[in-house]
Amino acid sequence: MPSTGRIFLDLVFAGLDRIPVPGEEHFARQFEMMAGGMYNAARALHRLGVHVELAADLGNDLPSKIIRELWEVDGLPDAFLRWHDKPTVAVTCSFSLADDRAFLSYIDEKPVPLADPAIIDEHDVKCVLLSGIPENDIFIPLLERAKARDIPIYMDSQFDHPPMTQSWMPRLISLVDTLFCNEGESKALSGKQEVEDAGRVLGEMGPTVVIKLGGKGALLTKNDSSFRLPAPPLNVVDTTGAGDCFVAGFCYAKLHGYDDRSALAHAITCGSLSCGGVGGAAAPSEDELLASIKNTSADLSVTMDNL
Repeated sequence: MPSTGRIFLDLVFAGLDRIPVPGEEHFARQFEMMAGGMYNAARALHRLGVHVELAADLGNDLPSKIIRELWEVDGLPDAFLRWHDKPTVAVTCSFSLADDRAFLSYIDEKPVPLADPAIIDEHDVKCVLLSGIPENDIFIPLLERAKARDIPIYMDSQFDHPPMTQSWMPRLISLVDTLFCNEGESKALSGKQEVEDAGRVLGEMGPTVVIKLGGKGALLTKNDSSFRLPAPPLNVVDTTGAGDCFVAGFCYAKLHGYDDRSALAHAITCGSLSCGGVGGAAAPSEDELLASIKNTSADLSVTMDNL
């Protein structure tokens, strides 16, 4: 399973009661340094027993070297890892509150991503995951090749500014089998203020739409119907990377042949379990995920809505 996106070195400050104001020094109760960004989803999939190849770029800067060391500790494959003789710094400070977090980030100019359609031909690809809506149409030929071979395509939107005005966006979204958004992203992309309406509008472009609702669970829209699943009660330590782990749980379930409801339950559970520790490094193992699914599945209620 190839996946692509930007890797950040995450500096996570957890256990905060508030974010410091200018001129103030404020102390966190916990701190972790880990690889983040797209690495969160790749690491989560790896822990779930999925063979995942992360197409990523690292440079000659210190954050890249630290990420490489963490990569080796995690044991992720590196066939699509590219090194550059220049800085490719991407660093995020995550300030984790009880039920949300804020980020302060810096990135160098991103190298041209690996998007050669030959990847689909030369490797035993089971599915493709894009972390973030691309900045241009560079991935469309690769996705068209995957689509022609009936290879599932997943995309987690992850954007700051609505890019729907780009002429290539409708084609990109039409190629995607499942589009993941958080609540704000779904509204910005669709122009709608209700998540049900947002899911319907985005779904009309082709994909199954999964909207992550944090502690309220998630909404899945497909064709002319939708359903929600709640999130289980949990003691939240940090939500950094939870959305990436959510996506990993969904992809894991679909690769194992589960239907949409079961896949959504796996996604919610995987994302929720990751909140029990600091950062995306708290992603569960396959055994932990399946045990939690077994314990909580009887409590999950499904609400069907006709859109």
